[in-house]
Formats: sequence, structure tokens, C-alpha cells
Amino acid sequence: MKKITFILLVSLISGTAFAQNEDNASAEAFAEIVEPLSITNVDNSQLRFGRIIGSSDGGTVTIAETLDGNRDASSTDLLAPGGVESSAVFNISGSTYTYSVLLTPTDLTFQGEATEGNTDALSLEATPSFEANTGDNTLYVGGTLTIGANQAAGNYQGNVDVTVSYE
Repeated sequence: MKKITFILLVSLISGTAFAQNEDNASAEAFAEIVEPLSITNVDNSQLRFGRIIGSSDGGTVTIAETLDGNRDASSTDLLAPGGVESSAVFNISGSTYTYSVLLTPTDLTFQGEATEGNTDALSLEATPSFEANTGDNTLYVGGTLTIGANQAAGNYQGNVDVTVSYE
């Protein structure tokens, strides 16, 4: 009888020791779908530095990141008349959330065969300008082109890739 009482007593104690209360809670879940960002080049615009006169000193030519794309140079002796100068223009559309713009320019490389002179690539640094970095917007891309000393006459070409992403 003592064994049965002891087993019964242990069973009752251990049963209450392992008994647990149960509780729960919940949270609401929400999601908002936003308009995807898109960027398009307006009228196949190009970042154009116009005609540049090579010199023994080299220098820089800059196109402003504005609608007019005004041109300037480290020396006016670099600026040849009659060329086309322009900034590149892009339309960005998306939701009214903040986004960032990343410009990835490539150097302008010589196109064709040079008879004489330096055919090194022209170094390009691109600069953006836009009203605000939310919602629909127009982005202007200008840049500064570094011309080496005794740069070979000819055409040079490169790209500026533009990436927009929500922050």
C-alpha cells in the first residue's frame, strides 16, 4: 500500500509541475504595392561635348546638367565652333517615394585609325540634376570630359548608364 500511495503522490505532483497555461497574441500584417520605377531616354538624347580642338596641354570640357546643356572649358582655346552640345535627358516615373540615381559612365574611346597623336580614352565624369528624388521627374545628365595632351583628332564614343532605385 505504501508503494501505491507513493506512486500516486509522485504522479499528482509531477502532473501539476508540468501543467502549463496557454496564451496567444497576434499582429496585423500589411503590404503596400508601389508603382515600379521606370526611366526612359527622352527623344534618344545624347551627352554631346561638341567639337573640341586638341592641344599640347589638353584640358577639360564640361556640359552642364541642364536643359540647355551649356558648354564650358578649362581653356576657351579648346572650344571649336559648329558642333552640337547637349546634356542627356531622361524621364523618371514612379511612386512618391525617395529614390536614388546612379550614373556609370565609361571612358570615351577612339573610333577609327589615328594618323598621329594620343589615342588614349577620354575620361568622363557624369553629373545628374533633377528637381526632387521622388515621383515623376526629369533627369538631366551632364559631365566633364578630360582631354589628354596632343589628343588624336577623330571621333570618340562612350556611354553613361543610368540606374534608379528606391531607397
